[in-house]
Amino acid sequence: MFNYKKDKAGFYATIVLATLATAIVAASLVLFFMGISQGQWDYYNLPIRFILGFGWLLLVATVLTRVGIFRMQMLKKRQANGLKNQHGELEDTSPHGQSAAPHQ
Repeated sequence: MFNYKKDKAGFYATIVLATLATAIVAASLVLFFMGISQGQWDYYNLPIRFILGFGWLLLVATVLTRVGIFRMQMLKKRQANGLKNQHGELEDTSPHGQSAAPHQ
């Protein structure tokens, strides 16, 4: 069973996601309000779009990294449990996906 207390990667991924999201929103709002106060909204349009676009890419990369780490942990645990599938049977380990034993 998965233990949330031992999931250090998930904890740090959450910290990174929260920090990135806060920084993206704060920087965008600062530029937005600067543009409104100066009356030059168009001047700040491109930097805001850049921050939002690049921030979105960083958020997606963080999530995909966490999913990859979780997948590696899951595969490692599956190998440690003797390659059993969810029905308790041994999984096929041949390279071509076919069982080495003849079917009857």
